[in-house]
Amino acid sequence: MYGDTQVIRRQADRMDERAVDLRAHGRALVAAADASGWVSLSGDRMKARVAERRAGLDATAAAYEEAAAKLRQHAKEVEELKHLISLIEDKVRGLISGAVDRLKDFAGDVVDGVVGGVKSVFGGGDEPSPDDQRLASYAPPPPGDKAWLDVPDDLGVRV
Repeated sequence: MYGDTQVIRRQADRMDERAVDLRAHGRALVAAADASGWVSLSGDRMKARVAERRAGLDATAAAYEEAAAKLRQHAKEVEELKHLISLIEDKVRGLISGAVDRLKDFAGDVVDGVVGGVKSVFGGGDEPSPDDQRLASYAPPPPGDKAWLDVPDDLGVRV
């Protein structure tokens, strides 16, 4: 899942370059066989064998190109997943920050009420939200970690 997408794409580029080299080598072999001037049954067999080799080189080149395309697709999927992780991370960090701010405000209101004698601390005043308490005490994964994909379910939040 993870990886440096630039490195992945460079590897795909190298595979495409190798495919081009293999096809060129096949063409060069056929051209050399044709230019040999060998006219006989053995010469025909040699040319047929070279044509088989070229077909094999072309098939290998096609496999390299297919692998390069799959690497590029993988790089695209990795980027999309990293973007999703970033979106989840930003949203959850915002939720956590909001919960912490609300708990700080609540604590300040309680202190102000006690100091001013307006609220009774034990008299059933407002209580902090259990969701805010849960969010504020949550220890998030490291930035960019794939564990962020599980955080919405862990916290029971929609992102």
